[in-house]
Amino acid sequence: MRADTSGDQCVGGCPCRVPAGAVRGLSALERQAGRVVAGATGLGLSVSEVVTEIGSGLNGERRRLHRLLADPDAGVIVVEHRDRLARFGVEHLEAVLFQAVPGEVVARAAGRIDEIVTADPPAVDTRGNHFYFLPTDDEPALLAPLTDSTAFSLAEDLVGHGTLESPPQVQIALNIPPFSHRPGCPHIDAANPEPTGEPTRDTFTLLAGVLMTDQLGENSGNLWVWPGTHLTHAVYFRDHGSHLFCAYPPIELPEPEQIQGKAGDLLLAHYLLGHNIGGNYESEQTRRALYFRLSALGHASHRSEFLQDPWHDFEPIRRRG
Repeated sequence: MRADTSGDQCVGGCPCRVPAGAVRGLSALERQAGRVVAGATGLGLSVSEVVTEIGSGLNGERRRLHRLLADPDAGVIVVEHRDRLARFGVEHLEAVLFQAVPGEVVARAAGRIDEIVTADPPAVDTRGNHFYFLPTDDEPALLAPLTDSTAFSLAEDLVGHGTLESPPQVQIALNIPPFSHRPGCPHIDAANPEPTGEPTRDTFTLLAGVLMTDQLGENSGNLWVWPGTHLTHAVYFRDHGSHLFCAYPPIELPEPEQIQGKAGDLLLAHYLLGHNIGGNYESEQTRRALYFRLSALGHASHRSEFLQDPWHDFEPIRRRG
């Protein structure tokens, strides 16, 4: 949800969608839109636009929803069910969870990042990515954007409440300009670029990222994502076997998107969603973000199954499938 708290009233949009094969789909869509508008009105919101679509949400193609999410004048986005925006479309979540982390929590984490960078600065000629990996037990101010906000609860909405482990590590990710770079392809987080045939290690359920600086335009240190590749990767591993696990599975790729947002915005991405580091040549600011790798309880016992069934850890989504 993107909310404007500067006034007493928020102006918002209501996205609604029904399956393409539904009988009398139009009337079902109209009824759903009516329920959502009534609910928004009951909350005291002024609805400026109702966004409706007919089609499958499985492939993540929601052009009207994307337009609404990109509208800076949309104060609140209202849905009938909280998971409607995420159902079989985890690639969209980077665009949904605006201002999930309170400003004061972001400020404390930013101050701690300043201390860490000052104590151990990048080399003066560093351009592009520079990372710090720190134990969360030692860094309460850096863990707070995940736990002292709605972020962890939103992640649990996808996996199931009480089923996510607390992350042992936090990553500070810097992208230092000028960095003239355009990624050629995505990767998934794996230590081995090519298959090794060894048992699968180091997978997790989903990535939670908190933007620590505004990224309002492209090529400003943005993370690049390839929408829908969490599904395509799973098909590849089902067809060819999880023993081919590696960072760069040979799959057909869609057009990438660059994550944009403001400090305090939350990104949730499936582990199998292809992503990569982008360039930072249209901004003079060092991009900062925090990343947490979240695992469902027992994930380590079924890594191979998870590679082939992308919703293995996502019981709420499986129930709605």
